[in-house]
Amino acid sequence: MKLDLHDCTIEELRFFWQKGNLAITVWRHSKPLQKSILCNLVLSGVTEIFIPHESPWGPSNEINSASFENGLCKIEMQSGDVIKAQFSEVTFEESHS
Repeated sequence: MKLDLHDCTIEELRFFWQKGNLAITVWRHSKPLQKSILCNLVLSGVTEIFIPHESPWGPSNEINSASFENGLCKIEMQSGDVIKAQFSEVTFEESHS
């Protein structure tokens, strides 16, 4: 899945243990609306999560890059931390309110 999340701001991460879902809520700029909107990135079938918060490049809650290949999600934060998760399916939904 190709998904440009550069400069999106992470609001929260929630793991639903029983379902094995990781929900990542982000703010993403919408060009048509000319404002940031709340979006939900959901990884289903998660078997492993790694969420470091060491900030080797300095504090930031913005995303630098994200990739979703071969069941591995890698989200590099502008802080230098890399969030990783093994998953089986990914969905992304923009809020339209």
